[in-house]
Amino acid sequence: MKPEDLPDLQAAVLPAAEAILTNYFHTPIHLHWQNDLSPYPDSPFTIWRLALLAPPENAPSTVVVKFTRAGLEPLRFEWASLAFLNQVPALQAIVPHFYGGQADPLLVIMADLGDDAEQKLGHFLDGQKPPKTAVELTTFQQTLGHQAEAALIAFQRALGQLHAATIGRQAEFEQIRQRCNATVRSRHRVHNIIPALEALPEMAELLGVSVSAQGLGELATAVAHIQNPGPFLAFTHGDSTPANFLYSPNQSRFLDFETGDFRHALLDGTYARMRYLHSIWAREIPLAIQQHLFAVYRAELGQGCPAALDDAQFYPAYLACSAGWMAGLCQFLPKALEKDRRWGRSTRRQRIVAGLGHFTRLTDEFELFPALGEICQQMSQQLRQRWPEPDCTLPIYSAFREV
Repeated sequence: MKPEDLPDLQAAVLPAAEAILTNYFHTPIHLHWQNDLSPYPDSPFTIWRLALLAPPENAPSTVVVKFTRAGLEPLRFEWASLAFLNQVPALQAIVPHFYGGQADPLLVIMADLGDDAEQKLGHFLDGQKPPKTAVELTTFQQTLGHQAEAALIAFQRALGQLHAATIGRQAEFEQIRQRCNATVRSRHRVHNIIPALEALPEMAELLGVSVSAQGLGELATAVAHIQNPGPFLAFTHGDSTPANFLYSPNQSRFLDFETGDFRHALLDGTYARMRYLHSIWAREIPLAIQQHLFAVYRAELGQGCPAALDDAQFYPAYLACSAGWMAGLCQFLPKALEKDRRWGRSTRRQRIVAGLGHFTRLTDEFELFPALGEICQQMSQQLRQRWPEPDCTLPIYSAFREV
């Protein structure tokens, strides 16, 4: 969308951006519109690449400005998040450089990370077209699998760094959040974890599965872990998925921090075993790779969070947050029982069955939450009896398919 398509903002966004950059570089900055980077036509946010005319020596040639016509308040959380993360030295290499933000019009200005379509993690997992000849396909598939695993490892390592480096710094973030007046949170699923856990017995009842007293106690334990993160309280992205992570062998960065806030680190950190099922890119990851990613994240988190290296503290917390995301998938059950619906690269039914199975496996591995594991197993069995096999099988990422 070009500036002339937004006459109400054209006169405000460019001058505001120029003023912010002039203040940042301590010299007059003049901008002109270069192109639109908005993700889709009806996006609540407009994202422009702006070029600096005759930039000073210490300035880039282009920047990115993100703003909203509707005054969408969660953008203030991205403003606060970027301002906070840019002052944590250990994180400056994995988040966009931040130049400034303002309230009216509501906008943030950050570094231009380039045309990111082929840098997004999802592209390495499921976005590359295979060659047509069988001879080339084997080499292509092997290379693709290595690239995808390397990208996932980089993602998990960066996520662990994000959490480890921000533990104990909530007060700093709160000061910035208050200055940005960031109070209205997004409607993202991360804010519905507790209600989803509390509603799980009702979802199980839809399938004729009752939740025992022990199961209710384990649900209460999961809620308590999430509400009281203790040593796991850290800054979390909130929407840490393949759509919001750019990867290259030399540089990787997170994007889109509208859901950024301090909460239980493992709501992000359960990505490899459970959280990824909520992404529009969700497909199956081989179990061996899931387990390796789990270990990479845990080791990185342990650099700033000793509790992450203590099985007695880490395993219950991990299962609690996994239970939250599993329960979040079960929120789709009432509609999924009537009709399936596609959600990105897979369907709701596929994700629900996968989530129940993943959580059951985790309870077996960690030998914790046995009643919840049994409930999930029973729910999965009921769904497999009702739904055809394709509805119960999450396709594997193309990067990990066997030739």
